[in-house]
Amino acid sequence: MITSSISSASAWPSLSPQTSTSPASAGVQAQSPADWLMNFAKMTPAQQMRATILAKMGLTEQDLANMDAKTRQKVEDKIKEEIKREVANNTEKKTGVIVDLKA
Repeated sequence: MITSSISSASAWPSLSPQTSTSPASAGVQAQSPADWLMNFAKMTPAQQMRATILAKMGLTEQDLANMDAKTRQKVEDKIKEEIKREVANNTEKKTGVIVDLKA
């Protein structure tokens, strides 16, 4: 299963560049866009997909780790469903994609 191989939150860089200086982000080192891109590029495709889904939800792995078990499970279930939907959309036979340029 995809989600079981990507459940380690500590191995993930945040999808959002950390540039805030608010008290909530105190102790979080600012991350340049270049650093963010390098960290994102080092992720597996499954990790990138999960991080992107979390970002669409307005969440980070840290937010997820701070949730109570019941709320976290609901979010994990939503992530799982979104991953299934994206994988199904990307694996369906798409007509008209292949073009014969010699014709």
